[in-house]
Amino acid sequence: PVFQAAWAGAMFSPGERPFAAADLSAKRELRFLARGDGGTYRVMLFAEHRGQMPLVRTFVAGPEWAEHVFPFSAFGGIDGRDVMAIIVAGGPAPGSFRLLVDDVRLR
Repeated sequence: PVFQAAWAGAMFSPGERPFAAADLSAKRELRFLARGDGGTYRVMLFAEHRGQMPLVRTFVAGPEWAEHVFPFSAFGGIDGRDVMAIIVAGGPAPGSFRLLVDDVRLR
């Protein structure tokens, strides 16, 4: 069965230690290239003032490289002042997937 907290992917934690908040308010968006198996994937942003529940946006990773842009404001009006982690992942459905991510930038 699907477990909402299940994921596999890559996590960036900008603070001094994992899940320590960092001020990224000088940046406005997350950009990256992705390609995959045509599945729907997630970007999860954890902000200290929101607790332990991530703010989630989805994207489809097709067979060709494509740029994906996620303004912080798209995550419920987050301004980047207390980001604990950014995750790009598959899930929560069980099973294999193919997702490649490259050229990740905070701008």
